[in-house]
Amino acid sequence: MGTTVKSDSAVGSKGWEPRPRGFLSLSVRGAIFGVFLLCACIIVLIYDVRYAQFLLRPGKEYQDFAQAPRVIDAPLHLPLQPYHNATDELILDAEIDDDPTSVQTEDEAHSDMDLGVEENDKDDVEELEDSDLVATNTSNLITEKTSTGILNSNANVQDIIFVSDAEEIKPNGLNDSSTMDKKEWDIPRAIPKYWKPSKKCATAEEMGAETVGNTRAASLRVRAMIRDFIAEHGGEKVGSLPGAEFCQRGFVLGQAQEDGFGNNMYKVLTAAGLAVMLNRSLIIGERGGTNPTYLYRKDMRKPAFGDYLDFSSQAFTVREVRRLWAVNKCATKYKRPLIIHNESMERGFRCTRCTCDDWTTLTVPILQFKGTIGAGAIQLLLKNEHPAMRRAAAKLLGNPAIPSSRPNTFGELFRAFIAPNAGIKAAVQWALKGGPDPDITLHLRMLHSRTRPGPAAAATCINRIRRILNPSQLSSARRPRVVVVTDTPAIIPELQKSLGQTVEVIHFNYLAFAKQKTNRSEIFNLNYGMPAHNRLRDWGAMPRWVAMVDFFLAARARTAVISGAYRRVSTTYAQFVAALASANTLDEEDPSRPACVYYSSLQSPLLTSGLASQSGWGHTWRPFGGKLGCRNQPTQCAQTALMPYAWWDAPWQSPISADLRKMRSLTGLDAMGQVSERAMDQYCTAARRKPVVRMKLQVPSYDEAIAKGT
Repeated sequence: MGTTVKSDSAVGSKGWEPRPRGFLSLSVRGAIFGVFLLCACIIVLIYDVRYAQFLLRPGKEYQDFAQAPRVIDAPLHLPLQPYHNATDELILDAEIDDDPTSVQTEDEAHSDMDLGVEENDKDDVEELEDSDLVATNTSNLITEKTSTGILNSNANVQDIIFVSDAEEIKPNGLNDSSTMDKKEWDIPRAIPKYWKPSKKCATAEEMGAETVGNTRAASLRVRAMIRDFIAEHGGEKVGSLPGAEFCQRGFVLGQAQEDGFGNNMYKVLTAAGLAVMLNRSLIIGERGGTNPTYLYRKDMRKPAFGDYLDFSSQAFTVREVRRLWAVNKCATKYKRPLIIHNESMERGFRCTRCTCDDWTTLTVPILQFKGTIGAGAIQLLLKNEHPAMRRAAAKLLGNPAIPSSRPNTFGELFRAFIAPNAGIKAAVQWALKGGPDPDITLHLRMLHSRTRPGPAAAATCINRIRRILNPSQLSSARRPRVVVVTDTPAIIPELQKSLGQTVEVIHFNYLAFAKQKTNRSEIFNLNYGMPAHNRLRDWGAMPRWVAMVDFFLAARARTAVISGAYRRVSTTYAQFVAALASANTLDEEDPSRPACVYYSSLQSPLLTSGLASQSGWGHTWRPFGGKLGCRNQPTQCAQTALMPYAWWDAPWQSPISADLRKMRSLTGLDAMGQVSERAMDQYCTAARRKPVVRMKLQVPSYDEAIAKGT
C-alpha cells in the first residue's frame, strides 16, 4: 500500500517527477489555438458581410459602385477627433490602395476626414515622416441652371462633373490676368542660379543682409490683393448672394487646434492665402473636443483659440456653410453636393501632390490643405507643374530668387483676418501701464534653461539696434521701451541687469494681473488653459492665455523684433510676432516711416557648425544651414526675412544633407539647392497613379436649417 511503481523509462538522472497540476499537452494547446483562429476568421467574415451590405445597397450593383466617384459621406454626427473614439464602423479606405473593397476602421479614416482637432503637431516641429498621399482634379466647372449629374472616370481620376447646355465659365469668378501681368509672374520651377558667392562662406549677418530686401512695395501690393479679395469673396458678400450664385462659389477650409500657436496660425492663414490665390472664400473651422458635436452645439462654435481671438466676419465657419448650403438647396436644386478635396502635408514633403495638381481648375466646393504648420507649405506651390498655379503663387508670395519681391504675406493676412478680443486687448493695455507702444520686442525661448550665452547675445543685439536707431523713431524721449517675452521668466532680472538703466524693460506679470485686475473675463484664471504636462518644457508653466497676451503685446513693437533662443531661433511664434508688428507699422500714406524690422540673435555656441543647428522644419534659417555658412561664427545679430524661405533660390542658401535626402525624390535637389524639372515631372507621373480622394459632407435638411439656424 502506498508504494509507487516506476517504470524504467520514467527513471532518469533526476529521478521520476509527477506531471505538474494545470499542465496542458501540446494537443490541447493546439486545439485552443485553433478555436481562437476560427473565431478570428468568423469575425473577419462578419466584417466582410457588413461591408458588402454597405457597398451593395438596394438598387446598386457592385459594377456600378466600381465606377462611382470615390467620395466619403461624412454624416452630421461624425466624431471629428481622430484616435479617441474607438468604433468598429467600417467605411471606405480611399488612400491605402485602388481596390474599392478595401476597408479600415473609422478611427483610422478620421486622420483624413478630420474637421476637428488635428494631432501630432508640436510647437518645435521636426521632420515629418514619409508616406503616400493622393489628390487631384482636372475637371472644369459648368453653369448648372439645367444641369444633370453624370460620371466621368478614367484609370486615375474619378470625379463628379455637372454638365448643361450653358457655356463654360471660370470657377469662382477667376479672372485672367493681362499679358503683361502673366509675364511678370511667370517663373520657372528650376530658377537659374545667376548669383555666385563672392567668397567661400558667409556669416548669418551677411546672409540676412542679402536676403531680406526692401519689401514695402510687395507688401502693399498684397495688402491691396487682400482688400480686393474681401470685396469680392468676403463672407458678408458671398453669404448674401442668391442661391444660384452662392452655390457656384468655392471655399478653402483652414482648420487649427489649440496646440502650438504659431503652427496652428499657419494652418489658418495658409488657407487664407490659398483663398486669395484661388479666388475662393475662406472657411475657418470650429474647434472640437474628445467627441465634438460642434455642428449643433452652441458652446462649440468657436474656432481654435476662440477664447482669445476675434476672427473676421469675412471668413465663414463650417456651420455657416452647411446651413447656407441647405437653405439655398445647393445639393438638390443645383446638383452640387458639399464635397471637400483634401490635400495634406501631414506626412512630409514627399507625400504631397500640391506640386502636381492644378487647383485653379478645381471645381469641388471646398479645398483643404492640411498639415501646413509652417510658412514653407504654401511656398511649395512655387514649384507646381502648372504655370497658372505658379503664377498665382508668385503674385501672393513673390519670386523666391528676388528678396525684394517677397512680401510680408502672413503678416498682412493676420492683420486682415485675426485680432485679439476685448479681454486680451485690456490685458495688453494693463501691461503697458498707460505708456506708449514698445520700441523693441525680444522673444527669448529658453526651454527652462538659465544659461547666460542666449540672454547675453540678445542684450548685445538690443544695444546694437539702439545705436542705429534715430531718436525720432523712439516712442519715449527718455529711453527705449523693450518688451521681453519668454517661457523662462527667471532670466529677466539678469537680462535687465545686462541692459542697464538706459532701457525700460516691460514684461507681462500675469500673476499680478490675475490678482489685481477686476471685472476680467473668466478665461483669465490661473487654472484656465493650463498646458499639458508634455508641453511644459516647450511653453512653460503659465496658462495659455498668457501666451496670447504676450503675443499681442510683443506685436505692438514699433521698430524691431528680436528672436533669441537657447537652441533654435525664429520659431513660428516669433515669426508671427515680427510679421504682425511689421504689418501694423507699414504706413501706406507715409513712405518715409520704416516698418518694424526682424532680427535673429544667435550666440556663438549655436554657430560652431554654421547654421546647421537651425535646421528644424518651420524655422527661418533652415535654408541657410548648408555648406555656405561659415563655421565658428561669433555672436550674430542678423536681419531676418519676415516670410521664411522654403527653397534655395536666393543668395547664400544651401541645403543640409537631410534636405538632400528627403527632397531628392520630389525635386531632384542638388548640393547647391537647384531643383530638376525632369525629376519633378517623374514624381508627378508616379503620384498620379493614386486615385482621387474626396469627402462629401451631409448638410441639414432645409426645414432644419431654417428652424434651428444650425
